[in-house]
Amino acid sequence: MIHFDPAGLTIEDLLSIARQDAPADFSDAARQRIDEGHRLLLRLVAEGTPIYGVTTGLGAAVDTQVAPVQANIPLGRAVGVGRLATREELRAITAARLAGLAQGRSGISPGAAQALLA
Repeated sequence: MIHFDPAGLTIEDLLSIARQDAPADFSDAARQRIDEGHRLLLRLVAEGTPIYGVTTGLGAAVDTQVAPVQANIPLGRAVGVGRLATREELRAITAARLAGLAQGRSGISPGAAQALLA
């Protein structure tokens, strides 16, 4: 079992997940960091603190206040061109994203992080 941990992910572990379908999970430390990061995000939103891309627009719209959890922000950037990714590429991309989420700095909800892991 490979654990996504705040300490990081080795390239060998990433390749095992991508190429050998190695099972993976969040470490207890990662789960704690994800939970703490999400609680901090909720607190800052409740306090009215501007948060880039969460309560503000992106880029030139940074001074535009938006409702928290504004669905149009990620949807407006959900584009791709070229060929579809292979299963191995997709697993590697997802593993890299999960390794980043294990740092606990994204503000993602524990439920969303777990859903991506699944």
